[in-house]
Amino acid sequence: MRLHDLDGKRVLVWGLGSEGHAMLGLLNDPNRCRPAAVLTADDGAREVSPADRPAVSLDGVDVVIKSPGVSRYRPELQRFESAGGVVTGLTAIVLAEREGLRTVGVTGTKGKSTTASLTAHLLRAAGVPVQLAGNIGRPAAEILHYPDEWVVLECSSYQCADVTVSPVVGIMTSIYEEHLDWHGTYERYVGDKIALFASSDVVFVNGMQPALVDVAQRIRRRQMVTDDDALLPLERLLAKAAGLWLICWYRYQGGPRSEE
Repeated sequence: MRLHDLDGKRVLVWGLGSEGHAMLGLLNDPNRCRPAAVLTADDGAREVSPADRPAVSLDGVDVVIKSPGVSRYRPELQRFESAGGVVTGLTAIVLAEREGLRTVGVTGTKGKSTTASLTAHLLRAAGVPVQLAGNIGRPAAEILHYPDEWVVLECSSYQCADVTVSPVVGIMTSIYEEHLDWHGTYERYVGDKIALFASSDVVFVNGMQPALVDVAQRIRRRQMVTDDDALLPLERLLAKAAGLWLICWYRYQGGPRSEE
């Protein structure tokens, strides 16, 4: 879903943290979209509605744009989707706006912040204009101001679950059992993680973790790059990032998913 798809819709922004406020900024910009109404809700919950607060009403709402902390598997959201409503998030909307172009998406249970920061640093050092945003603390909405620059986007499993347009380059650092209160099961957690790469051109995977290599076989991609040689941890990370830089530079010059 892109911003113009919200024109004429009644939109509920669920969750008023940094991403919720960033989303409200986009919704209130008539140059980006013109929703019929913008509503807000924030009950502070993840997987279930708090017993001491009324349930969030979705009556008359067309689209729910939820903050990462709000599980898309909450019963009221699942009923809403079953009835034809749309549930999405800021990261998904931003990726759709950019059509995944010039974007590196980084996820993993552990190591994603370090890997995202190092990737952005290497690109910047090589003279490639780049922005770093996402789960690392900078709302993805801010990168819409830089349509011609590369973006390294750190994505949590909560954010990956909403994605429908993949970044052109993906990196997956690790996979361990986590956040089951939000996802419900480990299988669903894994599925939500790899949803980020459903249409990526190339995905880099940490080949030193057997469980992740197994998971990687489920990723639909044009090219998979794994690192399974006997390098030291830091050397392995730098080698992988250097390889990523080569892929990024190729895309920057114009690859299979360039605008032309």
